[in-house]
Amino acid sequence: MLPTKYEKEYAKINSIFCTARFEQVALDNVLLDRTIKKIISEVNLVSFLKGNNDDSFDELESLLIDAYQAPILCYEIDGKYFAFSGVFTYMKSQRLRVSNVNATIPCLIVSSRPKPEQRKLIFLNDVLRIMLKQYFNVSGDSISKLLNCLFLSEENIFKTEHWQMLFPKIKTKTEFCKWLKISNKVIKL
Repeated sequence: MLPTKYEKEYAKINSIFCTARFEQVALDNVLLDRTIKKIISEVNLVSFLKGNNDDSFDELESLLIDAYQAPILCYEIDGKYFAFSGVFTYMKSQRLRVSNVNATIPCLIVSSRPKPEQRKLIFLNDVLRIMLKQYFNVSGDSISKLLNCLFLSEENIFKTEHWQMLFPKIKTKTEFCKWLKISNKVIKL
């Protein structure tokens, strides 16, 4: 059960998704949200990805499947769609955009622009879900670097509001390592 202080925020975030709909959007009209772009540039998120595959093997059809399984979540302003989640699908779409100029992609569109803190929380969940919740075999060093980058200005990430909303039962490094089933010694926070 979530601490009471977060229930209202979760209700607001859930309401964002209640009216979301899939819509075909031209790849050229999908841009990265300013808040998320800033986080990605500060974190250098691309550096945490595995060595890039040869893009010549990627096809638009595989991107379409990705877009339904890991959708790009956007809000629309004046015909432009600003992505704030689904960043790995977004990155792949931008690589394929060059060779597929008139292509469209299904995006999950929310009815209004969420507040910056809501966009950040949804983005953090997107990235941390992939790295931590889906049991990828990543090294302690990679996890440490990612968390230190994402929570750069935070003294203790486990006490931050964002962390507590995403992982309310994990309050210490020891609990975190126990959850991941790794040694405390491999995580440097």
